[in-house]
Amino acid sequence: MSKSKSYLKNDQPQLRVTKRHQPLTESILAQVVSQFQTYGSLGVLAAVFQVVLGTLVVAMALLQAIQPVWLAGLITVLGSLSIMLGTYTTYTSVSRRTQAKQLIDEAIERVIQEKN
Repeated sequence: MSKSKSYLKNDQPQLRVTKRHQPLTESILAQVVSQFQTYGSLGVLAAVFQVVLGTLVVAMALLQAIQPVWLAGLITVLGSLSIMLGTYTTYTSVSRRTQAKQLIDEAIERVIQEKN
């Protein structure tokens, strides 16, 4: 038995938690846009561009489009760092938002279960 005290009166309505499920009929573009809106589009978009541009720089250096070899090597290292930092930024921004939303959902469910 829990010793929690209920602050809701009997005449107040019951709280219900409903989880929103995305329909399977949504297009891939609509799902990507909704994910950007959920996670904050600016940070994720910047990180994706960082990864893409880093990959392009490394590809150009490997295809020998950049001459002197020492400059191509330096740009390859900087492009690789850009890819790693962009990937890390994407991971942290997406996981942080997801964890916070999950914690809030779990807390609401616990409160409702204690009330019932």
